[in-house]
Amino acid sequence: MDTTKIFQLTLSKDTLVEFNFSEDYKVVFVNKKNYPQYLEQLLHLSNLMKDDFTWVGIPDKQMLKRRFESFNSSVQLFYYNDLPIGWTWGNPNFTPLWEIMNQPLQEKVLVLV
Repeated sequence: MDTTKIFQLTLSKDTLVEFNFSEDYKVVFVNKKNYPQYLEQLLHLSNLMKDDFTWVGIPDKQMLKRRFESFNSSVQLFYYNDLPIGWTWGNPNFTPLWEIMNQPLQEKVLVLV
């Protein structure tokens, strides 16, 4: 690893620049409690992925249900003009291969991959 190319970024509340959000965008938090009402939007995003690229792991309805029910995952759905345009998945555990690797994290630990 070339340590001269490591970039470190520090953010603080004092240096944040005010940003005005467009009302055309919104983010919705989806988890085990509310995912059934967002299942169609999630499947819409899966279908967009199938149209754009080949990937064996594109989630279908059953896989989406397992992520919420069995693995306690959550997702942030991104919308533009009330249409889902993307997502970001999260989990309270370290789950790089969520179906086969589920490692609980210690309190106050966060892993970004």
